[in-house]
Amino acid sequence: MRMLNLKLSLSIILIGFWIQCQSQKMDSFLLGNISFLSSQHVYVKFENTNTIKIGDTLFVKNEAQLNPALIVVNRSSVSCVCKRISDHVFKVTDVLVSKVAISEIKKPFKKILDTSIVKSENTIQDTKPATQNIIRSKLKKNYKGRISASSYSNLGGSYNSNTRLSYSLSFNADQISNSKFSVETYINFRHRINEWDVVKSNMYDALKIYSLSVSYALSPTTLISLGRKINSNASSIGVIDGIQAEKKLNKFLVGAWVGSRPDDSDYRLNPKLFQYGVYTGFSTDPAKDRNTQNTLAFVEQTNRGNTDRRFIYLQHTSTVFKDLYLFASGEMDLFRKVNEKPEMVAKMTNLYVSLRYRASRKLSFTTAYDARSNIIYYETYEPSLIDRLLHETETRQGLRFNVNYRPFKLINIGVSSSFRFQADQLNKVNNLNVYLNCNQIPGIKVSTSLTANFLKTNYLNTWQIGWRCSKDLFKGFLNLEFNLRRVEYRYAYIEKPITQNMLGFNFSTRLTRMTYLSLYYEGTFDAAESYHRLDSKIMWRF
Repeated sequence: MRMLNLKLSLSIILIGFWIQCQSQKMDSFLLGNISFLSSQHVYVKFENTNTIKIGDTLFVKNEAQLNPALIVVNRSSVSCVCKRISDHVFKVTDVLVSKVAISEIKKPFKKILDTSIVKSENTIQDTKPATQNIIRSKLKKNYKGRISASSYSNLGGSYNSNTRLSYSLSFNADQISNSKFSVETYINFRHRINEWDVVKSNMYDALKIYSLSVSYALSPTTLISLGRKINSNASSIGVIDGIQAEKKLNKFLVGAWVGSRPDDSDYRLNPKLFQYGVYTGFSTDPAKDRNTQNTLAFVEQTNRGNTDRRFIYLQHTSTVFKDLYLFASGEMDLFRKVNEKPEMVAKMTNLYVSLRYRASRKLSFTTAYDARSNIIYYETYEPSLIDRLLHETETRQGLRFNVNYRPFKLINIGVSSSFRFQADQLNKVNNLNVYLNCNQIPGIKVSTSLTANFLKTNYLNTWQIGWRCSKDLFKGFLNLEFNLRRVEYRYAYIEKPITQNMLGFNFSTRLTRMTYLSLYYEGTFDAAESYHRLDSKIMWRF
């Protein structure tokens, strides 16, 4: 027994010595989640980005392998803006992996290594994989959250000066204490100074609960959720208050929910707005069929027991061929009530189609078409409004185009344009945007961008030119940002244009490893008057 203890002690010493020698070569994993997808970029949130640099690669896990998927082109203290470098079809909440050198992690190894790992001689036979797994398991957290307090002040000008205060809490925990339970919540409370009577008259005008739910994994393929939650497979439905269940069956999935919609006026819980829905989905093997995903949902929404809206939701994502990606979604209403008489109809009320083509790693094109008709809630709207909406049958349509070119590693050039139109030309809008981004200019390590925007409507023409630059100091401890903008407004019925010059300055710093403070000032100056905006925010992440 003494001989065994001696062997174990020597092994621990050797492991520690080997870690100190090899720490510069070893990698651990930093996990992040996709928070937003645009035609150009993928936004990934981390607990912090202290160990991530512009130009780093983020990976997606495919079975036992890590495949390169994104390149970091810009970052903040907790988020990375990334460009796609693979054919992977991303979804919001997908997990991305950043390889982090152990030497960059501040936590001492003596706190990471747990003596409980040395339980037998077999544990020590392969020291390198064992040590890496131990470090990763200790560094990985299954929860994340943030608490923040913000103020927004408008000063000067013809408008009354006012200050708004905002407090928010966000918390997500997966498999709490290695159980099958997970929770998520996002709550915001906002009010104006000296207007507390407004809050007391209706608390829910200030308090907004955007999500508050608990989930239970019956099995690796079955999940049940209770509370307020957005269903990622039917996100356009919005928030659902109630119970949701989903089951995966190989390439298929089926799901359903029963509950209610939030109140239309103040977003509180309203059981009178009962709703239920069922959906099914199908996805193919990405290696064989280039990753095709389809979702079909049927939704019934009521108000005080009467049908308010009944519709079908469809969604399709696929790789048409290499480097050409298609996304389409649509809603078809199946119900209407005219003169108090319910009718079954089939009317397409929403259609969205997007195509993205990546010609090369440096050049990509995106185009999208959006067609939306009036969506009518027959028990929520007033009869007079329903009658008017029924006769306004013009479909609002929109086209969007985008070209992005990266001639060099740190430079992005882009042009985007959008058009919104109706047959009656009442809501015609043309918009053109041009931008040039330079990230971390060599020598001075400053990121800068130039933008120009032109907007034309039936009653207003505007143009805007802007310049922004930012720099990290003291290894990301302090970030400074400066921006200038000039805007001109030309109204159809006013001869003289209105010109505004805007100056902005942002200061953000890390007070502690997980506490951040930011201050922002923006001044707007024109011939008639000047006014100012002061914003501040303090945030603690845990």
